[in-house]
Amino acid sequence: MMHLMKPAVFALVATLAFGAIPGTAQAATIIDLTAGPQGNPATASLTGTVFGVGYTITGLPVDPNNVQTFDGNLGDIDQSAGTIASGLSFTTDGLGVIDDEVANISESITIKFDKAVKFLGFAFLDLFRTAADARAGETAFATTGNGTVYALPANLGGASSTPGVGASGYAEIFNLNEIVWSITFTVGAINDPFGVADAALAGIAVAPVPLPAAGFLMLGGLGGLVLVRRRRKAA
Repeated sequence: MMHLMKPAVFALVATLAFGAIPGTAQAATIIDLTAGPQGNPATASLTGTVFGVGYTITGLPVDPNNVQTFDGNLGDIDQSAGTIASGLSFTTDGLGVIDDEVANISESITIKFDKAVKFLGFAFLDLFRTAADARAGETAFATTGNGTVYALPANLGGASSTPGVGASGYAEIFNLNEIVWSITFTVGAINDPFGVADAALAGIAVAPVPLPAAGFLMLGGLGGLVLVRRRRKAA
């Protein structure tokens, strides 16, 4: 009997150590900041939970709001699978500070998580190019608690050369992979055609931090094996 039990126990250890590890390849979760309901401050959007991790959103100099309804053209925004836009409702125009957008570097929005998460990307609305130079325009920045800065340039898409027409000012970046506890969002000092550099935070893509490496699982499995042996001796 003892020789028959050993292979089964070792099979369990091997499964724990080398088998599929839940959480290592989980899909992104989109924190939708365009969902509404409208409000000032945006109390419905400032706290929440993703895959069991709580988060709180604050703003400087005041809490964010979502008072502006979405007034763009959804037909110009790529909502196909694998984009942040696919997880947004576009009911409102996203979060702003003081007015309906984050203006210049004097205003900011910060999201803090209760536990570490993987930061995968972010999206802004009303992020437009300038009339004078199609290569320039507003730029949104995400600065992580680790000090990393990611820049999201104005959306240059759309058939029209008129700023704000063609792509609804929507832009996203979705190729990041950093473990973070907090992220602060600002908008650069380059002005749009109206003389104010501003845009609204529309969404954030995050994922769970992978579970411990297989080595830790192997230690747990070996511990179980020792326990089984002790029980046999006691019997």
